[in-house]
Amino acid sequence: GVIRGDWFFVSDHASAFRPEDPTYLKASSYNTLNLRGGIEADRWSAFLFVNNVFNDLSDRTLEFEDEIIKAVSTRPLTYGLTVAFRFGEGD
Repeated sequence: GVIRGDWFFVSDHASAFRPEDPTYLKASSYNTLNLRGGIEADRWSAFLFVNNVFNDLSDRTLEFEDEIIKAVSTRPLTYGLTVAFRFGEGD
């Protein structure tokens, strides 16, 4: 079997370099944990995955445009199954 975990940390970040800039917006830091586990055989594999385990919906980016604040958040908790089969490996 195979087990994998990925942890990402993004520190506080801003939309502009200078705080006195009128388009300056500050986004908070966030953490993301992704987990994956499964089995692999000669010609097939099956993996369960869970992305954003703690469902942290933080702002990834902030923009100020035409007096409107635009935010892009992290992807929500996502889980599923990946199955693969390899064809044409003639041994």
